[in-house]
Amino acid sequence: MKPKLLNQDMVRALLLDSKTQTRELIKPQPGWIETPSYRGDGTYIAHTPQLANADGDVDFVGEEHKSKYQVGDVLYVRERTRYMGYDGQSQKRLFKYEADESWSKSLILPKRIKEIPNGHCCSNGCFKELARIFLKVTAVRVEQIRSISEADAIAEGIDTNGLCVCKPEDYLDNVRFCGNCGKRAIDLTDEFRSQLWDSLYPGSWKRNDYVFVYEIERCEKNE
Repeated sequence: MKPKLLNQDMVRALLLDSKTQTRELIKPQPGWIETPSYRGDGTYIAHTPQLANADGDVDFVGEEHKSKYQVGDVLYVRERTRYMGYDGQSQKRLFKYEADESWSKSLILPKRIKEIPNGHCCSNGCFKELARIFLKVTAVRVEQIRSISEADAIAEGIDTNGLCVCKPEDYLDNVRFCGNCGKRAIDLTDEFRSQLWDSLYPGSWKRNDYVFVYEIERCEKNE
């Protein structure tokens, strides 16, 4: 089981079952991908141009970029949690999940985890035994970040409160409110950029970086 660190907004989206995709920057970035080849084990072969050879032709070298997660992997979400002290009846501890202010079940602090001061948050999100959200990876693909569609932006779990998500085909550039639902008609991919991506990877949108796209679904811990 592998960890996946998510901020509170994305955790809330998962709790509402409105997040079914997540993206991560490919590191290091490939020079160029014309048609990435998938090898089946989470490795993509990026056909990257090198310097021109003696004949003036451009040679291509296959670079391997392996995704952190593969299809079938189960992830536990490392979300922001705060230590609230002992449960009063035993040596078990209680925590609070910051995303929705709900309390954890009482548990014994694993020996590998350093003591957490009362009222402080766990470092880098909750540890595995404290996790309450589990995700199964159902698909992996490579694309450039600005290739995201409005449907993908919604699947990323952006906050669409007050925004139109019906998007009729006859929208004009100057339409500000949807005639169907009366809500603001704006580019949802730009909402994804401003709400989420720019805070995670500053400058990435402008560069149109390559990313791994993971399709995910909620699952039980024992899957």
